[in-house]
Amino acid sequence: MNRLSGKTAIITGAAQGMGAAHARMFVEEGAKVLITDISDAAGPLADELGANALFVRHDVTDEAGWKRVVQEAEARFGTVNVLVNNAGILGPIVPTVELSQADFLHVCAVNQLSLFLGMQAVIPSMVRAGGGSIVNISSISGMVSIRGTPMSLRREQVRRERHDEVRGDRTWQGRHQGEFRASGLYPHADDARWHRRRRRRGGGRHPAGAHRRSPGSLESGRLPRLR
Repeated sequence: MNRLSGKTAIITGAAQGMGAAHARMFVEEGAKVLITDISDAAGPLADELGANALFVRHDVTDEAGWKRVVQEAEARFGTVNVLVNNAGILGPIVPTVELSQADFLHVCAVNQLSLFLGMQAVIPSMVRAGGGSIVNISSISGMVSIRGTPMSLRREQVRRERHDEVRGDRTWQGRHQGEFRASGLYPHADDARWHRRRRRRGGGRHPAGAHRRSPGSLESGRLPRLR
């Protein structure tokens, strides 16, 4: 416990599922967490988590919104140490020839552009903190495609590429002292459902092989290395 004591984290898409589980785990481990979602349903979660959590309604595709989120986090908890880019959507389940350009661009904005905007907004705060960690939550879909969802494979591959770009960006790393990490996690499609069942039943073992294709999720209790 207290593996994240003294850390400030921003977690997007925290109204439900893995995002909510990430937020609970971070607070349990001693972090102060600003949780965001486009839905106000994340508000009660922040109330549940108490003084170490703050909810800000946030559209991850909005650049100005990202700046406000970082400002709110710093004002309430101090400089940001961790960003968990969890928000994402699957997009319409239709054949490629029936996928509209508007739907395509919306999925790209939520699942791809938002990662860039979030990392760009949070890195200056991490520099002031002396370093930080960025965790991009992807999916098993980053490794295999899902039938009927033409956007799935590409969107998760892009998420995988985003953290590689940050790791390779020596421009800002070379100018500042501190350690910066960027990681990608690829939870199995069944992870969230299994962990909900596990909590209801008071324990249990993950089905064999569920994590062999994916390095796991924050929800599994296996934290990536965070500063």
